[in-house]
Amino acid sequence: MNESTKTISALRTVQRLGPGPLRAMRKARQQGWEALISPHFMTRVIQTLYRVGFFDAIAKQNKVNAETFASEHNLDLPLLIGLCDALYERKFLAKDGSSYSIAPHGQFLLETDLVRGWFELAYGYENVLNQMEPLLRKEVVYGKDLVREGRAVAVGSGLASMGFYFPLVADIVKRAGYRRVLDIGCGDGTFLRDLCARIPSLECVGVDLSPAAVEAGNEQLAATGLDRRIRLYAGDAMEIGKLKNELKGVDGAATFFVLHELCDQKENPRA
Repeated sequence: MNESTKTISALRTVQRLGPGPLRAMRKARQQGWEALISPHFMTRVIQTLYRVGFFDAIAKQNKVNAETFASEHNLDLPLLIGLCDALYERKFLAKDGSSYSIAPHGQFLLETDLVRGWFELAYGYENVLNQMEPLLRKEVVYGKDLVREGRAVAVGSGLASMGFYFPLVADIVKRAGYRRVLDIGCGDGTFLRDLCARIPSLECVGVDLSPAAVEAGNEQLAATGLDRRIRLYAGDAMEIGKLKNELKGVDGAATFFVLHELCDQKENPRA
């Protein structure tokens, strides 16, 4: 449709409906669809491409052929192209035939682990968000009938903190001369692995409510040989006394993004 045809069509619409409905539609599109609904869909698209390794492949190769990537990873090719085209239309990706690369507008997706961590964190709470109505209606109970995806939350928290919070706390630990550090709400142990890498003489212990996160962390500890210096346990931080024997020698403690869960005035009034 050329510009003159669009103008004629718009004039006919105004004549039939009046200017009010057009203004209302424009406002709804800008504030409803473009500002709220479209970003929701884009978040899910970006999460998916992160998790299947598409952005990792772009980071390594600069340009990725969708057909080749779909074949190598046993993915649905039309759907993969649809997801990539959605990001191309919004200028996050550049396109050359069936190959894609990062566009200038999308560089932030690869520049820092912070962004990836945020998307992973959001993915970890997806099940909870999808059940918001039954939660509000008291038809289900968080922590009993549904829980967040612990592994994703742990990985996301670690990635989001790696470049900023971890170095600051590591400096405090090093200057204080702590010898064994406890991380309350350790997730998959990302902080403790980073801490031990920065301070070779340090030993660490972590506790987290999510068995899935602790399992993921112990797998990484075994793979990196840090399981002799770091111990991770699944448990409730409000009942940390149960780990008394495991915490012997701890002379420093840290926690990241957990206090809001420990200081629930209803369940933990003295926290």
